[in-house]
Amino acid sequence: LLPFLVLIFYGFNAIQRTFMPENLNFLGNLGVGYPGNAADLTATQIAVYNGWQMFFYYCIPAIFILSFGIAGLFNVAKKAIWNEPMKIVAKPFFNGIKLYWPKMVLPVMAGSGAALAMAVALLYHLKQTQIGLASAGSWCACILTFIFGAVILLYCMVMMTLIPSYKLSFKQLLCDSLVLAVNKFLPFALVGLLTALPILLLALFSSNIFFTALIIFIVAMFGVPVWAMLWTGVGHSSYLKCVFIHEQGATQQAKKAVTYTQNSGASKNKKKSEKKAAFQNPKKKKKK
Repeated sequence: LLPFLVLIFYGFNAIQRTFMPENLNFLGNLGVGYPGNAADLTATQIAVYNGWQMFFYYCIPAIFILSFGIAGLFNVAKKAIWNEPMKIVAKPFFNGIKLYWPKMVLPVMAGSGAALAMAVALLYHLKQTQIGLASAGSWCACILTFIFGAVILLYCMVMMTLIPSYKLSFKQLLCDSLVLAVNKFLPFALVGLLTALPILLLALFSSNIFFTALIIFIVAMFGVPVWAMLWTGVGHSSYLKCVFIHEQGATQQAKKAVTYTQNSGASKNKKKSEKKAAFQNPKKKKKK
């Protein structure tokens, strides 16, 4: 989480200026002698949405840096799920960065891009609603972005669980992730809803500073490793129940086909030898 903190503190002034616009009027038409200008309450609410949008923009470079940490984290989660011995957690963490980051960066950035697109689409619709211009277009844009964004995010998360666990080529990784996302959609969707629960709580109780700080502290200390282990566990069980069993079945069918071919060839050779053994030259029999 360090990249987020660094970039947020770096861009804190810019984000704060977006949240707190200047020269707004909140006392329009109040009392005698005050100018009858309309109050800018709508502008302040739009400024809040713009501030969150600015925050999401700062997340884009932070997530790229965060992809290094995610590559190491999922390697540690894989070892924890498989009960592999880990005397020093730092060793598998940095090995995961070294071995899996080139493959991990693509699903991390694609999934994060889908999540950020969902957030920006929601903010756009809320701003249109605030100024009274929400139409069927903003509704459709928001809903379709959430549908396609959730599918892309789920697919990327499935891919992230497989990268440290199985030695797959990039083509196999794309195909197997699609197979798992389709056949085991319900378990992955439930885990996705569970891991999105802290974000939902932050959105519902954003006005409570103490509760917000508590959620952020819990997620920062424990939530990220639990998130990685949940997805890794579901990914492994789904892979074993889906792809591995299918591959085993195909291997057994291939063995059966080879055995059948060998047996059929042996039976044909046996019949030929029996035919040759059954035939006797009558002239040679008389000589004997």
